[in-house]
Amino acid sequence: MNTLGSLFGSVCDCSGIAPALLNGEILDVNINNKIRLITINVHFDTYINFDELIKSEKKFSKALNSQVLIKPKFNSELFSADCFQSLYATVRREMPSINGTLNNAEVSYEDNVLTMKLQNGGKALLDAKEFDKALARIINEQFSLNVAIKYTGIFEVKADSEEYRQAIKSAEEQARREQIQLSADYYGEQQADDNARQKMREKSVEIEIREGKYATPQLIETSVRPLYGRSIRGKYVPISSIADDSGKVLIWGDVFDVEKRVTRSGDKNIFTIDITDYTGSTTVKVFNSIRESAVLDNLKKGSTIAVMGDVEYDKYASEIVVNARGIGTAEKVKVVDKAEQKRVELHLHTNMSQMDAITSAGDLVNRAYSWGHKAIAITDHGVAQAFPDALKAADKINKDGEKIKILYGTEGSTAHLSASISRPRDFLR
Repeated sequence: MNTLGSLFGSVCDCSGIAPALLNGEILDVNINNKIRLITINVHFDTYINFDELIKSEKKFSKALNSQVLIKPKFNSELFSADCFQSLYATVRREMPSINGTLNNAEVSYEDNVLTMKLQNGGKALLDAKEFDKALARIINEQFSLNVAIKYTGIFEVKADSEEYRQAIKSAEEQARREQIQLSADYYGEQQADDNARQKMREKSVEIEIREGKYATPQLIETSVRPLYGRSIRGKYVPISSIADDSGKVLIWGDVFDVEKRVTRSGDKNIFTIDITDYTGSTTVKVFNSIRESAVLDNLKKGSTIAVMGDVEYDKYASEIVVNARGIGTAEKVKVVDKAEQKRVELHLHTNMSQMDAITSAGDLVNRAYSWGHKAIAITDHGVAQAFPDALKAADKINKDGEKIKILYGTEGSTAHLSASISRPRDFLR
């Protein structure tokens, strides 16, 4: 009997793969050289869940430098309601937009009928995607059974209902737990080369002068940590290079606007996230279940993120957007002042100087403080509107003692003076 273990045992390390999976009998192998895809139909005497299949596929794919897809076949008597989560994950592989719609569903199997009791709505999406047909097909392929699919429970949830509020609470808690696990898995995968990554960070985390490639803000690639969806891996491209035929891309940017909406069915979130990498700007969109997307509630303006997704035309926005598959938090290369004798900036324009600056006084005060400066002057064009913002920022910094001083001034000119004095000759007396 030709088994997975006998086929792959000589070409890769099979430790960590369940013996029951390695003992699976190979029925046939299909090879597509054009797209480097190897599909293997395998019969198993015991049930193998989706996670075990994925883990083995990854190892086999790496060993053969081609994508390996295992299509399992089981004896029909092995089918039960306990198989649902694994089957659900299999369908989601083909139908990602379903996401976590059925994660909390109560599932039972009796008289050849698989019943799913919905807890948080979502039936409209399931019907639109024909999830029942896809699930029935997968069951038939894997178990040679013709099973009827039935929905019960709460089909849709109103946004102002108690069920919706409970779903939000449950989703946020579940997302928090999954994020902890996701981060743990990520750190585990990266542990082998932590020293090299740390050395790279130490070399690139700070600069003193913006020049060359650092003339615009730059991402520290080793700082990316998973937040939502898939792990972030690949080569980054500038936002300015994105076109409608770009396909899958990996980009980064600072968030300058975030909008969240809930679908009419009450079980999905739509996040619209505007980002810039200072070569260009784009909109990142996330359409997902409340549970799966709850972690994105933590995104704020000013956050730096890395995004892996598909460039598509959005008919509602009438522009191309990036539909995110994965989002990670990140850090940028910092500009620092390492001078022993710190300077004091005495000529500074804020966003209150018309057509001359866009940064707020508060942000400038905070930047000067982060550089170790003891004082900073505000000298806008003939106006004092930035003073309150500067004062507020300084008060927050100086709450435990004076650490930075604001020098309040203005840049005057003959035009400013003549505009503010009704009788110039009185001023000259």
